[in-house]
This record gives sequence, structure tokens and C-alpha cells, in this order.
Amino acid sequence: MKKKLVALTCASVAICILGSVWFSASGNFSAPELKDLPREQRDEIIRQKKESDQKQESALAENGDAPSLDFSSAESLFYTNGFTDEDLRTVPEAVISLQGEAEITQDFIYDRMLNTMDFYGVLQGKFRITQFYSGVDYEVEYCVDGVDNQSFERMTDYGGNNARSGEALPEHEMVSYYDGKTYQEAIITYDDSGKRSMPEKEIIHTSNEDAEERKNLDFVALVKPSSRVQTDSDGINTYYYRQSPNALGFSRASLEPQELTIGYLRDFSAWEIARQETLFDRSCSVIQGTLSGDYSEKLHTTDFTLWVDNETGVLLQLEGYSADGELSETLTTSEFQVDSPSVTASAIQEMFDQA
Repeated sequence: MKKKLVALTCASVAICILGSVWFSASGNFSAPELKDLPREQRDEIIRQKKESDQKQESALAENGDAPSLDFSSAESLFYTNGFTDEDLRTVPEAVISLQGEAEITQDFIYDRMLNTMDFYGVLQGKFRITQFYSGVDYEVEYCVDGVDNQSFERMTDYGGNNARSGEALPEHEMVSYYDGKTYQEAIITYDDSGKRSMPEKEIIHTSNEDAEERKNLDFVALVKPSSRVQTDSDGINTYYYRQSPNALGFSRASLEPQELTIGYLRDFSAWEIARQETLFDRSCSVIQGTLSGDYSEKLHTTDFTLWVDNETGVLLQLEGYSADGELSETLTTSEFQVDSPSVTASAIQEMFDQA
């Protein structure tokens, strides 16, 4: 009973994530404005919040009083939220063969993809996401210092103008900057000819987000991958996702792909590591698998191939195919640098200032 009660208290943390399928994440992962989200996503968040409140009220009434919650550390939150020592995470290592070569296992790559922030330092790059069934088409440029928890992101949306003109013209851009303490988000709008409507970006959101506090309270980092989804007696799943210590938004689709990882790879019997390839001078696992059920219907995808950086767990490429064999979705990385010396605090801030 205690586990059920305390698990429900996590719903408010999980809701903002559950409402954001990786292709339609809001620009600010940490504190999205409800009014700024698409109607379908907004309605789903409200529905889940009401459902969570009702379940918690029922549970509290049954128990007679509220559970005692301890928010002093990640360890205390781990146990307060109903997890036990059996749920503790052990970081898997690559298996070394008799020939001295590293063999990447499913457990290894699954843990890496769920916990990329533990394995990357400085990253700089660019990728593009498309959904052929929905018209989603946007590019993400990022520069992230995962050591000092600073980041810059630029999301350029081509979906709207692309549909109107048949050309890949930007409709708007979302840019953000994080210095480990303060998060800023701005919008840049474009007209139908692909020119900026206003010379200056418009700051639309500013918030205080302490990276150290986030990391100190990151109890999900202690949870083993197989326990990151908890199912209650009614068959309702609660998903536990780590907050980004670098306040990432759109670039999470590639750099911290937790939602996709659980959605695509939770069932180990439905995928395999087909081979190893090299991308951007990086050793990568090529994963091939199938989707079924509601998730497959929602994404119009039944077969997929992922290219994942072995060291960091970053998703570098995705190809999804419909039941008819048509390409349904892609994530394509065009630039990817690890530990570039040109990435400094001043360089990251300058990117935002000059956007």
C-alpha cells in the first residue's frame, strides 16, 4: 500500500514528461506553460492530473492519513517513492570477449540510453526530425556542457511553411540558454518568405533552475532500468524519467532519449543489436526491432532501426517504417562532436546572445 501511495506522488513530476512524446516536446522541458502546449497534449496532461488526484484521494482515504515524504536527498526520495533495494541500479559493463573485443549487450545499451547524462560531457551538433504522416519537420542545433551544466539549443521549425510553399522554409525558431542557474527561452518568427519578422528574438520564458539541486534530488538515477515503469493493480503505468540537469528541451530526442528508449526498447524480445557501425568516428550499435499496439499506431511505425553511440547512449539516427514499408519517421544527425575544446561558457552564451 505504501508503495502505491508514494508512487502516486510522483505523478506531478511524470505528467509533464508523459504529456510530451519525444517528437512533440515543449521547448522548455522543466517548466512548460500549459497554455502554450498543443490542445491534444494539454488535454492529456489535464486528464492524467485529474486521474492522479482521484487515485491519490482514494488511497489517502483508505490509508487514513497522508504519507510522510522526505525530500532531503535522492536516496531518501528513492525509498520514499516506494522503491526498495531490489530496484537499485547497477551500471552494466560491456562484455569483453576472448579476443579482447567489447560486446555490447541489450542491458548495456538500454541503461546507456536511459542515463545518457551520466556518460556525456561536452556535446555539440545538429539533427533533424521528420514525421511523414503528420508533417512534423524541425531541426535542432545544440551545444551542451554536461560538466558545468550549461546549454544552448536552437529549434528551427520547417513544418508549417514547408506544407504551405513546398519549400523547406523556417516558420519559427525557439532558442534557449541555461547557465546552471537561470533558464531563458526566446522565439524568433519568420514570414512566408522565410525572413525574420522581427530583427530581435522575443524572450518568452525565464526561470530559476538550479542544476546542482536537480542532480542532488535525482532519485530516478538510482532506479534500475527494469523498474522505471511501475504498474499498479489497475494496470495503470507510472513512468519514471530523469529531469535534464542541463535543462534540455528539443535536443532530448537525441541526447537524452528516455521516452523513446522505453517506448521502443522496453520489450527486449522485440529488438536486437544487429551490428556495429562507425558514425562521426564513433562506435555505434545498430538496433533493429518492431513496434506493436497503441504505440505503433500512434507513431505509424511497425519496424525501426536505431543508431546509438555506445559510449554515451546518444541516439544519432532513427528510421521508422509503417506496416506498408513506407518511411514514417526519421531522426538524422548531420553534426556530432564530443569534447570539443571550442565549447566554453562564453561561447555557449554568445550563441544565445547572437541568435
